[in-house]
Amino acid sequence: MIFWIMAAVGAVLIILTGRTWLEFVQRSDQLKSRISELEGLIEAHNQRLVEVRERAEVIKAQIDSLVEECNEMERSLGQQDDELKQLEDRLERLRPKERRVELDDRGDRWKR
Repeated sequence: MIFWIMAAVGAVLIILTGRTWLEFVQRSDQLKSRISELEGLIEAHNQRLVEVRERAEVIKAQIDSLVEECNEMERSLGQQDDELKQLEDRLERLRPKERRVELDDRGDRWKR
């Protein structure tokens, strides 16, 4: 009788061990599958990150170019403004006295 009880307990343990092993193998396969999916996502994100960084470098170069162009235009505008002021002063000196327009006391408005 004890033999049959021990055999039954042994059979139950073998069945439980086999079932646990099958669950383990199934979970292991699921885990491997999920790991490969996530590795694919990581690779896709890394590729996208590289593309975004390259695009950012291109945009930075464009911004630097535009900033340089803006600075050049500002320098040119300053030169043209200086030339305009010289021409205005020259014009005022060449006008007859009664037709001259001069700056007011604050220096920012023309008065007659």
